Amino acid sequence: MTPDTKQKNPPEESGRKEPSVVWRDFLRSFCKLWWLAAVLAVLFGVSTLAIAVKAYQPMYKAEATFTVETYTTQGGYTFFYDNQTASQMALTFPFLLDSDLLLDRVKADLGVEFLSGTPSAEVIENSNLFTLSVTSYDPQAAYDILLSLVKNYPAVAEYVIGRTQLNMIDHPEFPEEPYNSTQYLRSSATGCMGGFLIGLMVILIHALLRNTVRKETDITQKLHSTCLGSIPLVTPKRNRKMQNLSIHNTKVGSPFKESLRGLALQTTRVMEDKKILLITATTSAEGTSTVAQSLAQVLSDQGKRVVLIDGDFSHPGIGGTGFEQYLLGNSSVQEVTCQMVAGSVCLLRCDRPLTPREQSMVAEPLAKLLTALREKADYVLLDAPPCENLEQVAFLAEQAEGILYVIRQDHAKLPNIMNCFEDLDQFEARILGCVLNGIRSGITGYGYGYGYGYGYGYGYGNSYRYGGYGEEKTGKYAAHKE
Repeated sequence: MTPDTKQKNPPEESGRKEPSVVWRDFLRSFCKLWWLAAVLAVLFGVSTLAIAVKAYQPMYKAEATFTVETYTTQGGYTFFYDNQTASQMALTFPFLLDSDLLLDRVKADLGVEFLSGTPSAEVIENSNLFTLSVTSYDPQAAYDILLSLVKNYPAVAEYVIGRTQLNMIDHPEFPEEPYNSTQYLRSSATGCMGGFLIGLMVILIHALLRNTVRKETDITQKLHSTCLGSIPLVTPKRNRKMQNLSIHNTKVGSPFKESLRGLALQTTRVMEDKKILLITATTSAEGTSTVAQSLAQVLSDQGKRVVLIDGDFSHPGIGGTGFEQYLLGNSSVQEVTCQMVAGSVCLLRCDRPLTPREQSMVAEPLAKLLTALREKADYVLLDAPPCENLEQVAFLAEQAEGILYVIRQDHAKLPNIMNCFEDLDQFEARILGCVLNGIRSGITGYGYGYGYGYGYGYGYGNSYRYGGYGEEKTGKYAAHKE
């Protein structure tokens, strides 16, 4: 849809995100989902440790180091070959370990049908020095097999390379301890690291798939609408409570106040001669009540006659004024309009939620009241439910002359916002512009709008009161989510 704006629609941005946006998305996702990486790290660490404990099998190794010399006897004399010749012949030694002839002699020597160990040999290059080893689950078997190999090797080698002699350098010793020591700590640490990295990958994917409004240019380039203002998210200091969220409260930072005054200025400009403004959002957690009530307060400070109607009849806010009495026919329009005083906000809110049957009866009296207010009030603000419940917004939108759309930064999905825009397009009232609410500052912020880190705040589990008309609400993130 094309809202009521003189600004030309800029071209669509490509789907590729800027590296800085990806980084901030990742940081924000990590702040929300860090527990996932921690849980995966613990699960993988414990699982890896359990597997390592279950799969661990101690292995024992028996070793002997020796040299091999070949010799021959002629005429009663024994002749040894030189080392070079001996080393050439000794290269055949590892291959003899795999020969059935040697292994069969070892089996016969030990009186077993199969060997419960694995022999291996390592030859030092350009020498006749060997290290013979046998590994086995049984330390006694490894030791016995090694002794049998040393014993039977000369007789078998005589058939291949002639007579040989083994000169022991390091004699075989019984293996007391397994050579494959347990690595439980390393295995657990490896599992933890793997789980944590998988968690980071999941968080990165979550960040890459985020398709929300993060900055003012997203409103103009992706929604083809006008951003009338942005409101900073002001966080409270530790152990600091905010009892009065108002532009008159000296504890509220100036960026919050100035953003609201700027929003009021831009809103009145685009409204021109219109009086009835519908304020809505995509979801119920984007700050429509904060924007509506603060905007009404700013306009009343300018001497305007402002009427603020809480249009969420299913969930009215705290501090009702008995508006249901008029809606259900128990009072007249004159009794309602007589409450208006220049320079103050006339709040119309039900004391209790209306039943579905009662809500079906409010359209006609509300239309009659708005007709009267067009003549007597300067501005009528309709604090509407979110557009995801279109049936609750429809009769309000039919009476409105313009729509101010609240978008909480990095909250509602962009396709959902666009769907709500299309739903609102069926009504005569047009979207005059949007307000970007709850802009963050710091390392997880996007660096646009009012990014001030003041030590004051609203919501976050503390109570607050809107000055001027005595509304109180409580709840986590109340001010930016109501």
